[in-house]
Amino acid sequence: MTPAAIAADIRLAARASAQAIAARQAERLQQLLQAARPAPFYARVLAELERAYPSGDIPLQALPVLTKPELKRNFADHVTDPQLTSAGLSAFCADPQRIGQAYLGKYWVWESSGSTGQSALFVQDEQAMAVYDALEAGRRDSPRPWARLWDPLYLAERFALVGAIGGHFASQVSVQRLRLAQPWLTARWRSFSILQPAKTLVAELNDFAPTILATYPTAAVLLADEVRRGHLRCRPQEIWTGGETLTPAMRGHIEQSFGCALRNSYGASEFLPIAWECGHGQLHVNADWVLLEPVDAQYRPVPPGQTSHTTLLTN
Repeated sequence: MTPAAIAADIRLAARASAQAIAARQAERLQQLLQAARPAPFYARVLAELERAYPSGDIPLQALPVLTKPELKRNFADHVTDPQLTSAGLSAFCADPQRIGQAYLGKYWVWESSGSTGQSALFVQDEQAMAVYDALEAGRRDSPRPWARLWDPLYLAERFALVGAIGGHFASQVSVQRLRLAQPWLTARWRSFSILQPAKTLVAELNDFAPTILATYPTAAVLLADEVRRGHLRCRPQEIWTGGETLTPAMRGHIEQSFGCALRNSYGASEFLPIAWECGHGQLHVNADWVLLEPVDAQYRPVPPGQTSHTTLLTN
C-alpha cells in the first residue's frame, strides 16, 4: 500500500464495524505470512502448516510463539533479507551519529532498553514507518481540537521530547527520522536528555518554552515537581506520556501542576502506536494494524476479565 492509501484506510477503519476490523486483521495476517516466506524459519513452518490448512488461511493461533531470546539466537533464520545481519545492525546502533538515518538506505532500526530483561534490535521497513506515521497523524486525540483544525501539521507548535536520546531508541529514532526527512516541518522540534541533571534540563526547557511536552510519566512527575517549586516556568499546552504506567495520582499531579491536559499512549518497540488515549481517559487499540493476545504462562488465551501472564503481539 502507498502512504496515501494507508492514510485513507486508517480514516475509514476508524468508523468500521468489528466485523470489518476482523476482516482487515485476517487479510493482513495472510499478507504477513506471505512476506515471511523468504525467512528460512517461516519457510519450514508454513510448509508444515499448509498441510493442515490446505485452504491457505492459517489462523494466528496455529503459529509458533517466538520470544526475544530465540530470535536473537537464530537471527539469520528469521529475517527475509539476507543483507540484514546481527553484526551489521549492532555496529549501526553503536554509532549515535546515525540515529534516525536509514540502514542500507531502506530500513529504520532501534534498540530496546531491556526493561523486561531482554534487550533487542528492531528493524522496520518503509511501509511499517508509513503506517506508524499515518496512525500518529490520524488517530491521536488532541485536547485542543480547534488548534488542530487550524494547524493540523503542528507547524505552530514547539515540540519537546524528554527521554533517553543518546542511543537508537524508538522515540528518538522516530523524531530524528522526521527531522532529517522534513526539516521545514520539524524546525521547532527538539529532544532533551532525561539523564542530565534536573537543573540543566529545567533551564533548557525554560529557554525552549515548548507548547507540547512528550516524556515518560515518571519524568513528567519530576517536571511537575519543578513547576511547583517555581523552577520550571514554561507552560506547555499539552503533555504526552508513554512508555510507563500512568496512575490516576500521577495524572492528577501532572495536570494540576502544568495546568493543561495530558494524553497517554501505549506502545512497544515491536509496534510503536499500539493505542492512543481519548478524552475520556480510555486507551483505544489500533487493532486494524496490531494483534494483541492476552495469554497465560503456557501461551493459552485467557478469558475477558482474567489478568494475563503476558501479551503476544503480532505486527
